[in-house]
Amino acid sequence: MYVVCRTNLDLLPCEKWPINLPALPNVGDHIESAYKWGNKVVVLKVVRITWKYNINTCSVVDNTIDWYPEIELHLPSFWENISRFYEWYGQITEKGKSYFI
Repeated sequence: MYVVCRTNLDLLPCEKWPINLPALPNVGDHIESAYKWGNKVVVLKVVRITWKYNINTCSVVDNTIDWYPEIELHLPSFWENISRFYEWYGQITEKGKSYFI
């Protein structure tokens, strides 16, 4: 199933989120980035799923619209706060916390 994952977190572009999944995740599920930082990986939590339509594939001739789920990802609850996350992320990316905040 085609999906679009999005987050409002400031992450490096090398983080890769799924564009195809075998099934729709549930709110509360965790999704890992495909990019690995040594033995570390960014894990985000599914907080919302919104069904959207692709206006570019809408057809008035056969009355079809391509719908897809947009999956919104945020920090899982094991992060105390966003500042702690960026301390960790800044360290593994070697950018430093101040690069992201």
